[in-house]
Amino acid sequence: REWTAVAGCESAHLAFNRARPRHVYGGCYQGIISEYDAESGFERNVMVWPALGLGEPSDLQKYRFNWNAPIVVSSHDPNVIYHAGNILFRSRDRGKNWEAISGDLTRNDKATQGPGGGPITNEGAGGEVYNTIFYLAESPKDATVLWAGTDDGLLHLTRDGGKTWTNLTGAAGWGPGLVNAIEASPHDPAVAYVAYRKDRLGENAVLAYKTGDFGRTWSLITSGLRAGEPVRVVRESPDARGVLFAGTESGTYVSFDDGARWTPFSQNLPQVPVTDLIARHGDLVASTEGRSFWILDDVAAIATSRGVRPVGDAVLLPARNALLGRWASPAADGFGRNPPNGATMTYYLKAAPDSTTVVSLDFKDAQGRLLRSYSTKPTASLPAAGQPASSQSALPAKAGTNRFTWDLREETPTRSAGLLGPGQQRGRRVPAGRYTATLTWKGSASSSSTVQFDVRRDPRAELMADAEVARVNALLGSLTAALDDLNSTVNELRDARNQVGKAAERSKEAPNKTAIDSAAKSIVGSVDALEGDLVQPRSKTFQDVINFRNGLSEQIINLQEALEDSDAPATGGMQGRREELDAQWRDKRARADRILDVDIGAFNKLLKDQPQVQVQRKKKTIT
Repeated sequence: REWTAVAGCESAHLAFNRARPRHVYGGCYQGIISEYDAESGFERNVMVWPALGLGEPSDLQKYRFNWNAPIVVSSHDPNVIYHAGNILFRSRDRGKNWEAISGDLTRNDKATQGPGGGPITNEGAGGEVYNTIFYLAESPKDATVLWAGTDDGLLHLTRDGGKTWTNLTGAAGWGPGLVNAIEASPHDPAVAYVAYRKDRLGENAVLAYKTGDFGRTWSLITSGLRAGEPVRVVRESPDARGVLFAGTESGTYVSFDDGARWTPFSQNLPQVPVTDLIARHGDLVASTEGRSFWILDDVAAIATSRGVRPVGDAVLLPARNALLGRWASPAADGFGRNPPNGATMTYYLKAAPDSTTVVSLDFKDAQGRLLRSYSTKPTASLPAAGQPASSQSALPAKAGTNRFTWDLREETPTRSAGLLGPGQQRGRRVPAGRYTATLTWKGSASSSSTVQFDVRRDPRAELMADAEVARVNALLGSLTAALDDLNSTVNELRDARNQVGKAAERSKEAPNKTAIDSAAKSIVGSVDALEGDLVQPRSKTFQDVINFRNGLSEQIINLQEALEDSDAPATGGMQGRREELDAQWRDKRARADRILDVDIGAFNKLLKDQPQVQVQRKKKTIT
């Protein structure tokens, strides 16, 4: 839906093991490559041939390396590193030793080699070194399949780990140019995509190719791409075969039919050359000529929606797994914004609902217990002190694609109006596990759609034992239940106090008016005293929290936040404080029951001749 800029960068390749990115390999001009150890902070030179190339004519160098010489850490074996010059090199020991696994894979045209520039100044830094391997791709499906493309237009393939190579250039038939990027399909080792450029030869052709038979035949896949804008990169979604993304001179495109037709997909991305794309963790990351990275969140929902057709009036698309993390999302210009905290749902509505239709989105746990429900017509909730009356956030429901993020919390416990405390009353954060989301359309016709997704623990908190996680969740559950019960009781007491006052006013002619007034005054006084213990109704501004004593509800909320604010085991103090609060609530709950049952019962007996004004208890069932 929206791209976010996150960083800046210059040239050269970086490579690392994605599973454990401790050792990072970075390149520079003239074949410079070094290893950085992220744990120790050490860096070491691992050049294939550590000769000083600055100022040297390229035709006199032992090996020719591009300014952006490819570096690849094998996805099959993190100890295997590839570094490409005009020859492809492989190391099996983190760069200590290198072996050539190919001959010269370029045209090796001596007329295009020598000093890098002239006639006045020699550009000897390496930016003009030609006849080099420009791109290397290892098949994610087969470690022995490698594709190598050069800056002078050749494409080679090995299917035996470099023992033999096949020149595919003739089969492709694209003529002189630059193999700018190769995408080895994440689904099939025989499939590859090539972004080819001729603009450096004065021809702004739109060239992107696909093979499905290891390069024996090729097809042009450019329909829908803007004319006159070379293609920089083509990537295939790892989440859905045949869903492609392309980066060009002016932005990004998407294809849902393996390149047969492209659709613009830049959204808010500036009109800028997109130099590379990668689909990772369900997101799409783009690097641009403007030296910034941009991220499009949850693009996997778009990829996996291919072939999904609405059944009825609404359909919930496959959902990505959610993370129990905590991160800020700064919105200031120049800073990247993190994705929302929670589980983001993507859904399609055939049309916007009318006044007779309600669209709802329900979240349940693995046992089928309803945790949270959202609707296009939400129920009103009590506002906090100083806040206008409001409703729960209405569910977005425009025609077409919509998105909504559940904050991974259960329903907010019952609230009492007019309260302002130091904490924030909210539902308990759900534990890790399997959950379901159900989208329902209720109108003249009804339909529903359900997806499952996992909520996972923050990987940084994995050292916390499962038993400790369960203990914290149990404590939070008991605190949430107590807070719900407490606020429900406050609301009952307030309602009873209001009814008692009105009953006393309406009993002016009763013969036992004095007894009624005395009982009413006693009940009102008891309710006022107990309410002041349970909540603090006098706090109207934030500074009041240091002026008036906080009630039991604020103490419960404070302990909730202490338990939730860090992924850590409950301390002994937290355990002890929970027991103390529980004892306090049992005492105050008993006082409330005496008022609501005994005192109100006695008061109603005084009104035996006026049954129409007797106090009716509005009791909420606590679950």
